[in-house]
Amino acid sequence: DAVNDAPLPADCATRPAGWQLLEPGFVADADPETDVVRAMLLAHPGGDVSFVATEGDNAVVRSYAGGQWSTLGNVINVNAGNTPAYAGYLARTAAGELVLSAVEFGGVDGTGVYVFRLEGETWTPLGAELSTASASVAGAPLVVFGEQVNVLWSQYFDSETIGKSRINGKRWEGSAWNSLDPPLGQIAGPGASAISPHAAIDGDGRIYLVFAESSQSYIRYRDQNDATWQTLGTGIIGSGAFDPRVALADDGTIYVAYSKSDVESGSAIVVVERYNGSAFQEVVSINEAAGHANIKGLVATGGRVIVAWVEGNDPARAVYVADVAGASIEVLGGAQGSGVVEASFEM
Repeated sequence: DAVNDAPLPADCATRPAGWQLLEPGFVADADPETDVVRAMLLAHPGGDVSFVATEGDNAVVRSYAGGQWSTLGNVINVNAGNTPAYAGYLARTAAGELVLSAVEFGGVDGTGVYVFRLEGETWTPLGAELSTASASVAGAPLVVFGEQVNVLWSQYFDSETIGKSRINGKRWEGSAWNSLDPPLGQIAGPGASAISPHAAIDGDGRIYLVFAESSQSYIRYRDQNDATWQTLGTGIIGSGAFDPRVALADDGTIYVAYSKSDVESGSAIVVVERYNGSAFQEVVSINEAAGHANIKGLVATGGRVIVAWVEGNDPARAVYVADVAGASIEVLGGAQGSGVVEASFEM
């Protein structure tokens, strides 16, 4: 634009390249007798980083700011003596409020979805348990739009229809959880076995929802005043896709990423696609380590598209994070970790 750029801030100009330990030797370990099963990382615009890890009977949240780690709030154990919480998602509202979702057995009806808000030093439940009709829920991602907290999960239709599931979604509206659009917050896949929900919300409040069923993935959307969920393009993502993710760029471009089986190699690859206004087109396919690649995160912000995945053959599975650059990728710092079981990446 013919205008000279301002000098780089000192902390940016001297920033080291590559991955750096946030604090050498730090280990998140709420229960030394058990192994950490799952961790979800959340990076904030202010520069601090938080994560929730599920371990033993507990979920614990820690934050790194000002050069040191601290525990945020109390250790969470919803149903003492029952199967532990095995999924955790963090999100932050526009006002900076930190919220957390967790899934745990021992609820009113088998498996319960729970959402908490950090109030001072205490994780306070938002409403009551969201019962899931004896479902085995692997995750309940949070999606925040402004101050609106939404939670999504997959559940069986009822205890008599095990094996047939749908996506449920509810929004916290001050004092109660309300369905996103009764009864249309409950979405069945074409074969009525919908799983693995993920969503993004644009500036107008339009919800883009992706989910998987069998060996295929789908995308739906709805505006706030819609009476039904609409299909975007054909409504189908890729071919043989599973574990889909969706992200919206600053200019409104819709990106999806998913894993799919690669017939030639017998393993799985990660695919990133972009919506061109009428259909999804492949941007890049990824198989960095010639191993089974499982998508773990997709972010589109600041002109960048960033994808994270776990790949490799057991037991040498590692985490990869990469910038999508045209039809190729630029891996940030190489493989991270060894024997990685689970990971999640958000910003």
